[in-house]
Amino acid sequence: INQTTAEQRLVPIGGRVAIIGAGAAGLSAAKSFLELASSVEGKQRDDDDDDNVVKVDVFEQSSRIGGTWVYTEEVGEQEHSSMYLNLRTNIPKEVMPFIGVPFDPTLPSYMTHEQVLGYLEDFAKKYDIMRHIKFSSRVVRLSRINEENNHTFSPPSDGNKGEGGGGGEGNNDHPKNDQGRWEVIWRDNLGQERKDRYHAVLICNGHYTVPSVPEIGGLDGFTGDCIHAHNYRRPDAFQDKRVAVVGAGPSGVDISLEIASKAKVMTMRPSLS
Repeated sequence: INQTTAEQRLVPIGGRVAIIGAGAAGLSAAKSFLELASSVEGKQRDDDDDDNVVKVDVFEQSSRIGGTWVYTEEVGEQEHSSMYLNLRTNIPKEVMPFIGVPFDPTLPSYMTHEQVLGYLEDFAKKYDIMRHIKFSSRVVRLSRINEENNHTFSPPSDGNKGEGGGGGEGNNDHPKNDQGRWEVIWRDNLGQERKDRYHAVLICNGHYTVPSVPEIGGLDGFTGDCIHAHNYRRPDAFQDKRVAVVGAGPSGVDISLEIASKAKVMTMRPSLS
């Protein structure tokens, strides 16, 4: 990002960057590229309609920032967040902040999800990121532009760097002539499909949305309730029940302690073996 020539940059001067997701990673990436935009030839962010400034769009499928730190009572794979009501961080705030942006020193070391979300919201406001976010905008396809044949194809799955990234190869002309090597197709809040081209795309959509459920022999014949931690919200639903929690990672231990205060019997198994 700190290179001085257009050819050396991930994004040429006057180019466009798409960031998918407005959680912690997406907001941090947006800050970095907006700082690049304001440093190019002395330009300031207020000049972002200028051809010599990097332009940043952040696509967020929900109506607010925060990603996994946004709590909702809704459950299911359609819900992005796995946050439960009483969650606190399992690492201290002293090692969590973005560089140069400390947490409020009056907060406890192990914070609630509301406090972490508040930090992210303050961060986005401080660095003027909010106006670059397209809310309720879901990216449905990302394609690489084949510049020779002028058509799109899906990015390769074999990690071939020669086909990825939108970086050093190809046309380094001014973006008026080079509209970008990635086509982003997205659906807006009215359900209308739109498309735009970008010189670089950062995928910051997280990895906690889709539950990882192991094969469990005999589960089909189980007549009780069976849920994944992704769909856990509060312990009240387990009042006076016999409960088994499988998994002794941070979530398993934390959720077990909560359920134990309500359940008639609570058993925790580290694994299925």
